[in-house]
Amino acid sequence: MAGNTEDDDDSGTIALEDISEEDRAELEAMVKELRDRMLVRYVKIDDMFVKRDARSITITTSAKNKL
Repeated sequence: MAGNTEDDDDSGTIALEDISEEDRAELEAMVKELRDRMLVRYVKIDDMFVKRDARSITITTSAKNKL
């Protein structure tokens, strides 16, 4: 529908394949760095993962350990 921007909100979104290889490599390196920084906040204790955070502690367990 012409002029309808509510349904076309993602029309400006591009895919990785749409950008140059150089820009894609830079973006992928940034994503890897961010992922690594976030994962470093977790520590494995037995079969649990504990998120280290100065504000709080979040414990994630596997489904078999849930009550």
